[in-house]
Amino acid sequence: MQALAVWVPSLFPHAIAKGQGFRVTSKALGRSLQEDLSIMPEGIVDFGVADMGDARQGRRTPIDLVMEWLPASKPKDALHWLAQRVGVVLSEAPKAAERPKKMRANTQAPARGALDAGGSGGGGGGGDDGHDWGGADGDDDPGDVDVLGRLVKHRGRPMDCRENVMYCLQLDPVLKGMVRQNDFTHLIERVRPTPWGHPAGEWNEEDDLMLGEYLLRTWRLGVKATSTLRNGVLMAARSDKYNPILDLIHAQKWDGVERLAHWLTDVYEIEERPYTRLIGKCFIMGMVQRALRPGCKFDYMLIIKGEQGLKKSTAFRQLAYPYFTDNAIRMGDKDSLMAMQLVWVAESAELESLNKSETTQIKQFLSAQEDLFRPPYGAQLIKAKRHAVNVGTTNADEFLKDATGDRRFWPLEVSVVNEEVLATQRLQLFAEALHRLEQGERYWPTREEERELVFPEQEKFKRTDSWEDIIDEYVNRDTPDKHDDPNLPVNAKRDFFSRAEIYERALLIKADRIDGAGNMDTRIGNAMKSLGFDKHRETAGKRRRGFLRRPPATPAAPPVGGAETRFGAAVAPQSDGDDDLPL
Repeated sequence: MQALAVWVPSLFPHAIAKGQGFRVTSKALGRSLQEDLSIMPEGIVDFGVADMGDARQGRRTPIDLVMEWLPASKPKDALHWLAQRVGVVLSEAPKAAERPKKMRANTQAPARGALDAGGSGGGGGGGDDGHDWGGADGDDDPGDVDVLGRLVKHRGRPMDCRENVMYCLQLDPVLKGMVRQNDFTHLIERVRPTPWGHPAGEWNEEDDLMLGEYLLRTWRLGVKATSTLRNGVLMAARSDKYNPILDLIHAQKWDGVERLAHWLTDVYEIEERPYTRLIGKCFIMGMVQRALRPGCKFDYMLIIKGEQGLKKSTAFRQLAYPYFTDNAIRMGDKDSLMAMQLVWVAESAELESLNKSETTQIKQFLSAQEDLFRPPYGAQLIKAKRHAVNVGTTNADEFLKDATGDRRFWPLEVSVVNEEVLATQRLQLFAEALHRLEQGERYWPTREEERELVFPEQEKFKRTDSWEDIIDEYVNRDTPDKHDDPNLPVNAKRDFFSRAEIYERALLIKADRIDGAGNMDTRIGNAMKSLGFDKHRETAGKRRRGFLRRPPATPAAPPVGGAETRFGAAVAPQSDGDDDLPL
């Protein structure tokens, strides 16, 4: 019931996510009346029979659903189907003749806090008197389990060591299979409710303490140090690892219907064009590639621009639930680095952190392939490969800085969000992306696609520097001015402008007012680059420093046989000195 997102969409492809559960409409079930099916962590209710004299008033179990809707004729078949989806390995119970000799736990447990000397530490006293240490009171009797036979002992009593904690977690019938390691989040999880009342979820410090109380009361295994308990839990959990995102990606086989290039249109009801097909396909494939190969290069951010209250975050939440966060990612913050390791999609809501950060910081954060952080309850820093992708939402009209990092941003203006459409499509989107990645298809835009499709879409969202407008008016002026050099053509036909000329004639800034920190130089350089100029120094005469007009781009030659085509087979990108290309 704590893994509904893994198996419910496989059983009901049209299920609609509601909070931590799902709801299947009567239409999806083929019913004529309002008889929905509610599947929530706290229980399952079939409203189609709830008020029709059903003995259980519509309450159902996962096995009931699988037997009715798969169909599976036997509970055993339904159980095996569910086990495969949630990653549980089932094994047949041994026959009575094959069971090893057991040691029944002692049913006479000591009163809490009244153990004899050495009883809580496992190290001294007793043990030679022939008494069988271990056991529980009548309510916690684990039955015929040879736990004590496997524990390491000293003078007949279980030793205070991490190995014994691990053995108890692996052998005690109440604790067996209780903990496992989530390879995606690097966290230890409770698979089911614990004997001390904690529900399934993340294992925490209180669980360590209550586990120590349980082991002392049940097996007289006294563990003094919390670190010993924690290490034993780690050892047991690492023997049962799983990755929920990989399970989600492999939950369904692709049905052959192409959706990657069209999902943005379906979800946001926008006009479909080459740009939306490009970023829609690349974004989902990048998500799946990051999960399959953590640390791969994918430094792009899909940004949804829309009015406040449009539920822009809802679609992203549906896409990656529950491995999603909409807390603003703060550049360089250690908690943000850890958050990137706990989620699949990280949203910068309203782009607050990006707007307050320098372009270089944004570039470094999005380009990072590894994060250095200390995990919860970790004793030391670890370096983990990044498996999350970045998205953004905003209602601002201008949110892109006109600087070198903007090729990473894929803006999209929307007015409608159909999150339920994405909820029904997401498993097939992942399945199609997996298929295309396995075929070697490319999941990043080419330089040509960036120039033709991405950069034009960014223009209306850019915040331009006021100096750019002033300089643009000067360098592209097509009429002569009385202060111009008569020996030179009009500015619009000139190719070179010195930096000194830009200061003196375009901006009217005298030399003694130019800042020594170079901030003005940076503003001029960014403006000239946006206007189509490159830095240049003359090779003859005064060898002035300035900017040279970039020649017009020549049309690209048509692809020849074997060349990469749009969305075709992946070809290793050729580096031209820019280390931002996907590897």
